[in-house]
Amino acid sequence: MAETLEDRLSARLTAPAAAQVDVVVGTSADLDCAAAIVSLINEAYGYGRESKGGVLRRLTAGDAGSGANRVLHLALAQCDRGTEVVGCCSSTLCTGWTPWGCGHWGLMAVRQDRTGTRTRTGGLVGSSSFHAPL
Repeated sequence: MAETLEDRLSARLTAPAAAQVDVVVGTSADLDCAAAIVSLINEAYGYGRESKGGVLRRLTAGDAGSGANRVLHLALAQCDRGTEVVGCCSSTLCTGWTPWGCGHWGLMAVRQDRTGTRTRTGGLVGSSSFHAPL
């Protein structure tokens, strides 16, 4: 028997609540996390997608605030050892081939042990508010 719209809606409403994830734009204050972020990205992609230099550039770009270009949004969650980066995504306001403000979302990665916890969804919602006023 085919699943009805009501069945699908019911399943969505009873799904586990999203994990508590806070999203911030990475800045130079987060440089000590760069190696962990590189590992997170490369493990999620299954190859050397990002370098430490690339992560460092994106983190320091976040120091410019809401007009920053090519930043890294960090999904943070509380764990036994304190706050950890559990995911990240990048955004660009100006790509070079589009007008200012017509950028794009770039990489998105979630730590492997956090897959299935809605970290990615929380990261998207949180990071989208960064550029909302523009």
